[in-house]
Amino acid sequence: MMPQLRDWPTDRQDTQGNALFLRLPLAVCFLQVAPPRTTYHRSSGSLVRQWLLSTSILSVIAGYALLLGVNARFGSSQRTQSHQRLVAALRDPYSGNLDRIQIVKVWIEASGEQREKGFDVVWSGDRVLDANGKLTAVGNTVDVANATWTNSIGSPELIAAWTDPEFDASVSAAYYARVLEIPTPPWYAYDAFRFGIEIPEGAPTSQQERAYTSPIWYTP
Repeated sequence: MMPQLRDWPTDRQDTQGNALFLRLPLAVCFLQVAPPRTTYHRSSGSLVRQWLLSTSILSVIAGYALLLGVNARFGSSQRTQSHQRLVAALRDPYSGNLDRIQIVKVWIEASGEQREKGFDVVWSGDRVLDANGKLTAVGNTVDVANATWTNSIGSPELIAAWTDPEFDASVSAAYYARVLEIPTPPWYAYDAFRFGIEIPEGAPTSQQERAYTSPIWYTP
């Protein structure tokens, strides 16, 4: 399978000023709950959580229209003992399946130290987190010689609701979602295949494309 060449769109905003950044033709929805070439958006809401989890990814993305009027910054009036997020992703039809979705939390300690921590939220297959909270690799189907791969691993869509296990209502924080595809060939593997040239020695023979959302902010 060879990806098609196309013009990729750039940054834009929706009608409410929420950032929409297009990197992969992969759809990512990141929502407050109290959802490489990517269309993503983030909003807030609490009444639609059960519907979002029980419906298709396309409906989740369409349902974003219901949430456009809600800001992506939250303060003490929205404070809860368990801060929740809902995230959903649909793969690019011309690229690899999805490996996992992560949520990255950034905050500043009382000492002024900047902190960052990533959480694996939902993933493909029957993998489980190990004793250290780490997830095993999804696998690799890349055929370097032919610059291709197969979607026999990964998942075409992922969706989950996630509760911050370390939420502290007194600490400002920001959250953003990161979506990883399964391994696919890097651009120079396609050049090597098309033009009959060698891949540079030591160069990686596969890569995991990923998409990032803009953050949801929490302020005490």
